[in-house]
Amino acid sequence: MPVEDFNSSLAESTFNVNVLGLVYCFEALLPDLVKNKKGTIVGVSSLADCRGFPKSGLYSASKAAATLLLECWRIELKKYNIR
Repeated sequence: MPVEDFNSSLAESTFNVNVLGLVYCFEALLPDLVKNKKGTIVGVSSLADCRGFPKSGLYSASKAAATLLLECWRIELKKYNIR
């Protein structure tokens, strides 16, 4: 979407899917993974997470947020043998 057509409803929808969708899935899986002290979490992001592209600001920002969450969780979950 061009910046001239910016719409906060679309921003909310994009972040709900790309960031909060990941958060809710993580929340559901985490207790069992920690209890079993093993597992693998695969999160899908995009090359758009590190570079802004025309007409994709919301998408790029949401993917950057998703990538950073996954990187943080990767570090924190090492102690539970969760990759």
